[in-house]
Amino acid sequence: MSQSDQAADDSVLGAVISPDGRRAVFSSAASNLSETLDESETGLYLYSPAAAGVLSGAVTYWKNGAPINDVIVRASDPSGQTLPLTDRSNPDGKWQIEGMEFEPYSLTAYRSPSGAGALNAVSAADVLAALKLSVGRNPNADPDGTMGQETARAVSPYQYLAADVDGSGRLTVADALMIAKLAASPTASNRPEWRFVAEGVSLESVNRYSADRPSYVGVDVNLTDELGWVGVLAGDVDGSWTEGLLDSLLGVTQTPLG
Repeated sequence: MSQSDQAADDSVLGAVISPDGRRAVFSSAASNLSETLDESETGLYLYSPAAAGVLSGAVTYWKNGAPINDVIVRASDPSGQTLPLTDRSNPDGKWQIEGMEFEPYSLTAYRSPSGAGALNAVSAADVLAALKLSVGRNPNADPDGTMGQETARAVSPYQYLAADVDGSGRLTVADALMIAKLAASPTASNRPEWRFVAEGVSLESVNRYSADRPSYVGVDVNLTDELGWVGVLAGDVDGSWTEGLLDSLLGVTQTPLG
């Protein structure tokens, strides 16, 4: 046998078989293979396993950190080539999306504006708080709940987001009037809206003149596998929301995931 025809001097180390059993790729420690195999003649093809990225997290309320149930988290391919992947948060506020490609996604969170907890959270106290914010005053009481010598809690950027009920990005008396309507006579068409902000998103620039928030967040599954969301109920400026018992047990909506 000539040098050029000499057999490989090592054995095959391993192989990967495709799911249909028809394709495989072998690895070898042979040091003297000099010719490239022709796939059309050998029937051997490289096989890449399907991506199985997982992204999970929890949804909590901005003031008390309470879990928020029934929030739909949607992951969309920015190119629009694939259908969105979705999951709904459970009573512990946790969600998980599986089967993701290892590539960037745009994520959004949504909850239907219903539930007894949402209706009970907006009150006259929120109207007064919104009025104060619109004129640059701190609506928060001292830590002991009085107007004494102690320093009041600083205004949270989430309070500005909650007070901007009309979504204009600027706090005015009009927002306070809308909150008054929510508190006085909530109806099916006049209910507090839920808004969500991804954890880690900077809100340093949020104030009474600029109460905007990003409507989505970009996530690369190659770089992270966890993402939290912070919920804000429009009109609940003092952050008094708590999940109603019935809402928590049954879920506040039956919003389709698709």
